[in-house]
Amino acid sequence: MGESKAYTITDIARASGVTVASVSKYIKREQLKPVKAGQNNAKFFSNKDFEDIVAYYKSKRQDGKATHVQTTKDDVIAKQSETIELLKKQLAEKDEQIKRQNDQIDNLTVAVDNIGDLTKQVAGLTSNAQQLQLAEKATQLKDNDTAASTECL
Repeated sequence: MGESKAYTITDIARASGVTVASVSKYIKREQLKPVKAGQNNAKFFSNKDFEDIVAYYKSKRQDGKATHVQTTKDDVIAKQSETIELLKKQLAEKDEQIKRQNDQIDNLTVAVDNIGDLTKQVAGLTSNAQQLQLAEKATQLKDNDTAASTECL
């Protein structure tokens, strides 16, 4: 499905020859949903919505009264298909975000496991160092006792 042009409310108002407020009221009344949002909360509408709104105001000018553009079953299906495609794209983006976050979690889990292993190694080395210190003290005490015994003789 090819990318179609999206239109702002201002674009639609200019093409329709009416005010932005009029187009906004039409969009609200018809419960049209934007296909995307731009900077400063600008809402973009599909080419189909653009054509429907322009046709509505064109027919309103010709007749001198408001005539609602008939929405056919095919129009509804086309609009829903556009919405479905947009939602599929958004879902794929969210799935990719979740995958990246899961990868980050896996990497952090490995790092935490490595820290745990290093902590155990440090604890073992500390214990060995303490044992060596005790052994050295015992040897020193023994040497001191031997020297004291020899002096007494």
